[in-house]
Formats: sequence, structure tokens, C-alpha cells
Amino acid sequence: MALLVNKTENTFLSNKVKRMVFVPFAFVLFYLVSFLLDPYAKFWQEYSQRNFWNLLAEWCTSLVFCFLVSEASIFIHAKLNHSLPWTDRPLKRLVVEALFNMLAVMFIIFLNIVFIICIEKEDLSAPSAEDIKNLMQWGVVSMMISFMIIAINTGSYLVSNWKNSEMKVTEHKLREAELRQASVDGSGIIFDIDVAPQSKALYLPPLTLQLLIENAIKHNSTHKNNPLTIKIYTKEAQILVVENSLALIENQNLRSFGIGLPNIMSRFELLKGRAPEIIKTSTTYKVVVHLMDYEQ
Repeated sequence: MALLVNKTENTFLSNKVKRMVFVPFAFVLFYLVSFLLDPYAKFWQEYSQRNFWNLLAEWCTSLVFCFLVSEASIFIHAKLNHSLPWTDRPLKRLVVEALFNMLAVMFIIFLNIVFIICIEKEDLSAPSAEDIKNLMQWGVVSMMISFMIIAINTGSYLVSNWKNSEMKVTEHKLREAELRQASVDGSGIIFDIDVAPQSKALYLPPLTLQLLIENAIKHNSTHKNNPLTIKIYTKEAQILVVENSLALIENQNLRSFGIGLPNIMSRFELLKGRAPEIIKTSTTYKVVVHLMDYEQ
């Protein structure tokens, strides 16, 4: 039975989108939290008196720092998705990812300090209490940024798996329906599934196919002399069609088919997808589903 499958490495947010979001987010958060921790610090009291080029150099350094923290978090998250998925041992995954991110942040801070010493040619005398305080604040802010990035990464991963589980649920649902109808009516339902290989890397909202199949079975008679035919096929790489023959149960009508459709429409709207199209004839009921690619 040919079914859509998913790529486990895909996420709700692609790495390109994450970089576009994480770096400016971390940059703004870095200064905001630093200010909120100690708004009366000497650093902030004299901030507006510094010359432009000095500020520009600091901003560039901070931007590079935020970029490295973001890249480290994305890299660690991607590697752990393969070796220690959230769905297997969530508590261990949380501890391991947090530990690796803390180590990465401390290493980046160390490199940043070395860079500053080399550029500004500062002496290696014992740091003052103010320097130690600033360093601790820097570490706290960096850790906060790192943990927020972990939270976003985790949410992206879980949403992706929530979507991808649709294919597994549908496969079991189809098999269950076939076995149930075979035992009751002999051959009351015929499934005809033909999905193109190009479509196997694409996605659709959870339970979409299951709801459409249940709708077809619920409202149509399933007799072996006049079996219900359900076709699932792709017209193009990103267009999946779910079509069933019409053999309406008494007192049923085409209008009643729309009970679960608002639910399906709302799922596509939530995930910024194109809404399904419905095509009705006297003999068939067809729903055209537009698959989504979250790597774009």
C-alpha cells in the first residue's frame, strides 16, 4: 500500500527561518535583559556618551556572539533529534540539551573574552569586582537566550511530529477499515491508493485523511455487491485527491458530508496552508488537498 511518508529531520520552522528569527531576537534580548538586570550600572550610565564607532564595534561583536549562540543551539538540537529524540526520553533530552547548550555558551564567552583582550590589548591583572559582576550578568543573559532558543526549537520539533503522525494514523485507519469491512460485508470497501514519490516529503494537518475517510464510510453504504470505492491519489506533487463513490445511506444527503470539513479547514488555516477544495457530482465526492512543504 503506497502512502505518504515524512522526513523526520524536517521541522515546523526550517533552519533558514530559525536563523532569521533567532539572531535579531537574541541581539535585542541580550541588551534588554542586561539593562533590566542593572539599569543603574556604570556601563549604562555612560552608554550615550560613547562615540559612534565604539558603539558600532560593540554591536557587531554582540551580533556575532548572538549568531554563534544561535548556530550552536540549532546544531545541538539537530544532532540530538537523531540520537536522543524528545519522544523517547524527554527528561533526559531536556537535561542533555540544556547541558550541551550551557557548555557551548561558556565556550563562546571564553572565545569572546580572548578576542576582546587581543583587540584592546588589555593587561591580565586581577579583574575588579565590577568586571566579575559584568561577566556574571553576561553569562546569565546568554543562558537565558540559549534556553529560549531551546524552547522554540522544541516547540518546532513537537509541532512537526504532531503533523507527521497523520500518515501513520491514516495507514492504520485504512488497514482497520479494510479488515472490518472484509469481515462484515466480504468486500464492502475498495481502496485505490496511488501517491507519487515526489509527494512523500510533503505534509498535511493531522487527522485530515482520517476524517475524510471516516466521513465517506459514515455516509455511504458498503455492500459487497455495490462496494464503496475510496481513491487517494496525487494529480501533481503538491495536490492530493481523496475521492469516493456515492452510495448514500437512506436519509443522507450531500450536505451532511460537510460536518467535519470546518475542522479540516481550520487546521489548514492554522498552519498557513491552502484550504481544500470540494468537488461534488451525482456519482462522486472529491476533496482536493494541497500538501505543504515546511522546508520552504
